[in-house]
Amino acid sequence: MRFSTMTMTLLAGVAMIGAAMSGVAEPVPVPAPAGPATTAPAARAPALSAADAAAIAALVGKLGDDDYQTRQSAMEELVKFGEDARPALQRAAKAGADEEARSRAESALRLLDDANQSGPTLVTVHLKDVPAKTIFDELFRQARAPYGTHPPQLFGQQPGPTLTVDVDRQPFLSVLKDVCAKGGYNVRHVYDSQKMTIIQEGAMAPMHGPGLVQGPILVTAGTIQTSSYMQLGGPGAQSNKNCNLGFSLLLEPKVRLMAGSFRPEKVEDDQGKSMIMEGAGMHQINRESPFAWSGSVQLQYPGRAATRIKTFRANLQLIVQTQTEVVEIGDILNVKNLERQVGTKRFLIKSVRKDGEGYRIEMTMFPSPMSAEEWQQFSYPYGRIQLLDAEDRPLSPSSGGGGGGNNGEGANFYKVFQRSNHGEPDKAPGEPAKFRWELPLKTREVVIPIELNDIPLP
Repeated sequence: MRFSTMTMTLLAGVAMIGAAMSGVAEPVPVPAPAGPATTAPAARAPALSAADAAAIAALVGKLGDDDYQTRQSAMEELVKFGEDARPALQRAAKAGADEEARSRAESALRLLDDANQSGPTLVTVHLKDVPAKTIFDELFRQARAPYGTHPPQLFGQQPGPTLTVDVDRQPFLSVLKDVCAKGGYNVRHVYDSQKMTIIQEGAMAPMHGPGLVQGPILVTAGTIQTSSYMQLGGPGAQSNKNCNLGFSLLLEPKVRLMAGSFRPEKVEDDQGKSMIMEGAGMHQINRESPFAWSGSVQLQYPGRAATRIKTFRANLQLIVQTQTEVVEIGDILNVKNLERQVGTKRFLIKSVRKDGEGYRIEMTMFPSPMSAEEWQQFSYPYGRIQLLDAEDRPLSPSSGGGGGGNNGEGANFYKVFQRSNHGEPDKAPGEPAKFRWELPLKTREVVIPIELNDIPLP
């Protein structure tokens, strides 16, 4: 049996996020990942064009300018170039023309590091009249994330239209949404909860519908339901009218979201009537997969003349991981009642055993010596526990459950994994050989303003 841990810092500069949000229309940084046939990402970055190289060199030359606004603007523009600007900034930080230029270059490098963890992945794609698969391959390569398709032979069976993408340093999710709109594709999590899956489907969230991209998060209004009923009989007829708005959150694979909630700040129909319920408070968002979350809010029933929700404005309050400990245990099928503690996190792996066609892991998480907030996040570890075969291929989670812990004796938890690859049995993983858990060590709350407009009413 082998036990090992590795600590990863996921976010260095989350505190700067709130200050960076001056308007909801602009992409803003937020903290941070990882069937269907799988396309693995490549590490190679897009080649730097001669024009971009010249622009970067010119901006580096302005880091020591006498004018403050010129220096500040140059630094901000260099950060927008992302990793393409890193070599030039590293040279400037070591051998800049003066102390101001060196200091600015060092600051820009720190902002780049923050953006890698917490900001949107900026992609550059110049492809004309190519198959959709070529574009998806390039987008996910630059996002350094795998993706799947459903059915696995999607692009072979349905090549689809040829597409054109011509963008420079745009948020990954914005470009992905645009490509899906052009080609009639969508992104799903139900076929493989660990990676985004491309399917041939239009007119549904998260890629279709009223939405906006905020940094590495896409928020989309997915459904709106209105209903009315009357209870007859008795001393007086009782009537009730309901309106419910549902929305989805799609996260970049690098984002590690633990929990979240939102509070509506302004909801108004096209007749100027407020639709916020009296006494409305916080609403929880629900985890569908590591990268897909959902939420809903009950609203005042719209008036007869209303045809649209003119404005839906809310603040998302997200709890994100900023530091993770990766715990790995080998020879997992032979583990019995193995207890481990990482920092304040203490847990017991009771067993991993065959369960029908799958494998069931049973664990206990202990509340002491954690704080109440830590315990709330730790006691439901559904998202980041994996079973992998000898070749490091993950088994697919299929079900799970558990509870308890309020009496201080620990919460029991189980999860079932299947050796399936969603339609490609010859590529299915083998039996479990390793346990892996991205164990959250530190978290931070981040507030993100969102605004959706012009949502049709039924």
